[in-house]
Amino acid sequence: MPFYVSDWLSSRRVLLMTPEQRGGYIQLLCHSWLSDDGGLDNDQDELAALSGLGNRWKQNAKAILRCFDETDGRLYNARIISELEKLNARSKAAAESAKARWESCERNANAMRTQCEVDTTSHSKRNATHTHTHTQTQIQTKDQPLLSERPTATPPAGHILGYFPVKGGEWPCYSSFVDEMESCYESPADSGWVFPELKKAKAWLIANPTKQKTARGMTRFINHWLSKASQDGNGRAAGRLAKARTDDKRQQTARAHRNGNSGEPGPLDGTVEDFLNEIRHD
Repeated sequence: MPFYVSDWLSSRRVLLMTPEQRGGYIQLLCHSWLSDDGGLDNDQDELAALSGLGNRWKQNAKAILRCFDETDGRLYNARIISELEKLNARSKAAAESAKARWESCERNANAMRTQCEVDTTSHSKRNATHTHTHTQTQIQTKDQPLLSERPTATPPAGHILGYFPVKGGEWPCYSSFVDEMESCYESPADSGWVFPELKKAKAWLIANPTKQKTARGMTRFINHWLSKASQDGNGRAAGRLAKARTDDKRQQTARAHRNGNSGEPGPLDGTVEDFLNEIRHD
């Protein structure tokens, strides 16, 4: 029940009440607010009990009942009835608003459900088309040989040596591109190592279709592949060369002891030279 302090303190009827009467009046207002229709039965014994005044009700009833109106045997306070009507109006408006929001949410949910069904159908069709295209590409790629052996004669610029599988199609590998890659990388063993690495790169793309690149990204992919291959090759060659030199030094020391030498190094017996010739022809 709302309590308006300014209205309470400015009410003439309240000002004319004693503190005991005001207490009994407040008690009856609270019981009125909690009743179904905002009223109280006009029963003196019941009013005495509800007001909390008991046997002092009769001497205080006149001042308190001046604030109530009797209708059909029940007592009603005009302010209580007014506030209950406002409360009922707000409750009704809130219920109608909630109903409107619920209906709107239900319409939106139905629309979203319909859109999801349409999107699912469209997505399924796109997946089916993509799967068919991907399968066709795999079949075509499987039927194609790897990069053909490089011809002995220098092909003209723009000559296609083979095709790499990429997303959505194929990427042609030109001889001019291979020559340019060879000129950019120092061979770890001998010239002509770029072309076999390209064949490995194509085989890797065929074996890993989900990791295939776009046509625009193939140059970067091949550059990264050749860079890694060059580093790995140089590392292995350096390790083999260091081992050969260590073995050669041990052999020289052993020969010096056998020949009674003071320990000065003798001429190389060809171990390192043989190794260098070997890696040149790998």
